[in-house]
Formats: sequence, C-alpha cells, structure tokens
Amino acid sequence: MRGKTTKLILLVLIAGLVAAFFAFDLGRFLTLEALKAQQHDFQTFYAAHRELTLGAYFLLYVAVTALSLPGRR
Repeated sequence: MRGKTTKLILLVLIAGLVAAFFAFDLGRFLTLEALKAQQHDFQTFYAAHRELTLGAYFLLYVAVTALSLPGRR
C-alpha cells in the first residue's frame, strides 16, 4: 500500500511541475537567445567578480560531491 501511495504522490508532483512549466511560460528561458543573453551576463559577472565566482563554484562542487548528487563529474 505504501509503495502505491509513494508512486501516486510522485506522479502528482511531476504533473504539477509540468503544469507549472506551461502555466508560467518557463520555456521562454530555454530559447537560444535567452541562453546567449544569460551566457553574456555570466561572463560579465565573472569578469567583475572572478574570485567570488570561483569560490561559489568550488563550494557547490564540494557540496554536490559530498552528497553524491547526480550531475557531478
């Protein structure tokens, strides 16, 4: 019984996330133009705050590796 409840909760959560994606038009952030703009903004921020960016990346990498989350190399 518990397994079915867990699967149902997961299914409802995924359906809610998909609905939110379309309801809030989040696809606009995945266009090539939007990604290029974000890359430019990041490069500008990196140029101005090199140490902060490297430190944040290091801390994020250590946290993901320590927690063994998917996405680490």
